[in-house]
Amino acid sequence: MLSSSQYIRQTVMIAAIILAVLFSICGDNNKCIGVDGFAPSQPLPSPTTTITLQPDHHQNRVSSTKLFVERGIDPDQDETDGTTTPPPSALWATLTNSGPPLRIDDAQVLLYDVFLLVNLSVSISFLVTHRMNVAYLPAALNEGTLLSICWIIAGLANGSFLYSAVDGHYDPYDGKNEGGPKAAGLLALSTFVSTCSLRIIMALGAAVMQHRMVGIVGGEELMPLEILFGLVLMSVWRFFHSANTLRM
Repeated sequence: MLSSSQYIRQTVMIAAIILAVLFSICGDNNKCIGVDGFAPSQPLPSPTTTITLQPDHHQNRVSSTKLFVERGIDPDQDETDGTTTPPPSALWATLTNSGPPLRIDDAQVLLYDVFLLVNLSVSISFLVTHRMNVAYLPAALNEGTLLSICWIIAGLANGSFLYSAVDGHYDPYDGKNEGGPKAAGLLALSTFVSTCSLRIIMALGAAVMQHRMVGIVGGEELMPLEILFGLVLMSVWRFFHSANTLRM
């Protein structure tokens, strides 16, 4: 079993990696345009910007091309004139044809997500599993950091940090009332399910490499309660965030 100092060093290294990823993704956020009403402080699109709508295979879903073009990414933009260079975050949308770009529009929401996940792991360890034993706090912090990494990866894949995530990527102006807090909560629920899958895969991989059982080292023993309470915590948090977000 790793000592407390080793867990602290691992946590610091992983936190540094998270910060580096966040800065690299958020580096050109000033070029990012959100859905109208979600980012009143963001610069407005140029009057010469042309938005091209593509047919959507899901009739009840707003065209992802429309949403992502409004964020400054146009997959149909002609690049032969050399006047515009697509950002690196458009690569994910190109690879997935219509998937969300690898972009973080709302960094404040992401930071609060990370705070909630780390606090969840520490609270479960300190209040439930180890009952006020501070010796296990470094392991709980390490577990919370790993869970946050999985959340960031799953969130980028699901577009959970885009401005449109506040309505679950539905168009709030289509008159069908499919967006709103309920859609945002379901998107967070789906994202956390993917987060749990990634965390379980990481635990299984570590157990195979170390020739041991799963759940007997570090913060892995916190995983069952993390999954149970995390599903409720993240979906409820995103639900109330959407309910209290001003639309214009």
